[in-house]
Amino acid sequence: NIGPITVTTGIRAFFNAWWIVTFFSETPFDLAVLI
Repeated sequence: NIGPITVTTGIRAFFNAWWIVTFFSETPFDLAVLI
């Protein structure tokens, strides 16, 4: 059963992982633009 909470948690986990990868792979300038 895929409920709204499961979907929200999955999306949060995805973006958290994406942000971490971006944080360690991009320059401070790009990170400032992202924020």
